[in-house]
Amino acid sequence: MTRSRWHGALRRGAGRQVAGRGRPEPLSLAVLLCALLAAAAPAVGQDASTACPGHQHIPVAFVKSGFCVGFFSSDVLQARQLAIGSKGTVFVGAKAGRSFVLALKDTSGNGIADRRYLIGTRLRSPNGVAIHGGDLFVAERNRIVRFNGIEARLETPPAPVVVAVSGASTRFPPPCAGHGEKYIGFGPDGKLYMPVGMPLDRSLGLLADGARCASHRDNVGTILRVSVGSDPVGLEIVARGVRNSVGLDFHPVTGKLWFTENGHDSRNVPDELNVLNSDGQHFGFGYCDEKGDVDTGYGKDLDCSEVVAPVQNLRVNGGSLGMTFNRGTDGSSVQGFGMDTVFIAERGPHPNRPEEERRKGYRVTFVDGSRSYGELVRFARSGGVARVRPVDVEILGGSLLVSDDVGDAVYRIEHCGSECPDVVQANRPPVARGTLPGQSLQVGDGARTVNVSSAFE
Repeated sequence: MTRSRWHGALRRGAGRQVAGRGRPEPLSLAVLLCALLAAAAPAVGQDASTACPGHQHIPVAFVKSGFCVGFFSSDVLQARQLAIGSKGTVFVGAKAGRSFVLALKDTSGNGIADRRYLIGTRLRSPNGVAIHGGDLFVAERNRIVRFNGIEARLETPPAPVVVAVSGASTRFPPPCAGHGEKYIGFGPDGKLYMPVGMPLDRSLGLLADGARCASHRDNVGTILRVSVGSDPVGLEIVARGVRNSVGLDFHPVTGKLWFTENGHDSRNVPDELNVLNSDGQHFGFGYCDEKGDVDTGYGKDLDCSEVVAPVQNLRVNGGSLGMTFNRGTDGSSVQGFGMDTVFIAERGPHPNRPEEERRKGYRVTFVDGSRSYGELVRFARSGGVARVRPVDVEILGGSLLVSDDVGDAVYRIEHCGSECPDVVQANRPPVARGTLPGQSLQVGDGARTVNVSSAFE
């Protein structure tokens, strides 16, 4: 690559709109390599084999009739939970590979994000994001923080306010060995709800990570209700026997809490879609499986008849994560589905699962009011490897947004009726591909530039 073409790639990358507090967070190695490859890549729409790897096309195996798939934003490293503000800003959480939250905006109204901003620095796996009262709440592995009035302050985000933190004197659960990332959502009561996954696949009796988890034994495998406005923060357990939930929402009519639950990886037990009808209900994990059998290693004293049955059994080892009812914060809904339809991001089986399970795909599904369970989109694999793994779903402008922490993107599934394209291979939108350490990067409206550090937290 010539020096002029290399700098050309950087200039194209400068279109990325970013703002942050203090030192801007640097970009990942994958995105930096993508910037270099972009200089030699053909224009968008040409053959994918010469394009920037993993971003030029969306590998789709199936789309429900009347729908199509496109990008809302690419180059979104490890995109996890989504939250949408009242002004249409899409906030994207992350796992350990990214130490900040991304805010995305579509200012042109064409369904593609054209502005992005960094929120926070040095956050520890900021997986969970939620908007309440105009503030952005971020759940890290060991604490919850709040960014006040965030949508009016995207250019210069405020410093985070610590809402809750784990420690010897608090009941806030620490990050245990597994399932430590937090997923959060606010209920109609104004309180924050947060599942706390089990650190192990099966038994409550063999808690990992020593005393750190054992001291919070009563809090794991639960869903907590957090009173974020009190001091100290109030924690209540509203559901027990939940192995690992990474998705919840509240019914638009009844206000009841619905949530997904991952089944036992090793026992071929289906994932579940559950509803909490009253505080304190038990959903079986650690005591009974879906057949009423007593699990091994813990809790022989629970009558399995007391366990709440799922509303819908989902796919075995489906990795059922984020879910949303068919209504967005902007009041819109996905055409062709009722308001009580639940959309679910199924991240798919673990790579070590049998080929037959992995071949079933990594998909977005729906459960409608009549309990019909079907596919909306199934993403294809390449060379037997999943290139897209859906994590969360939210509705914006009548489209369903889907985060992907492997393809590093947020997709847009929209109803197109009779005008759908014949081939669903959506091209990557012309957004910035990143820049290199030490080079200048536009901030906000592009009126000023900053330097990007070479380190990545």
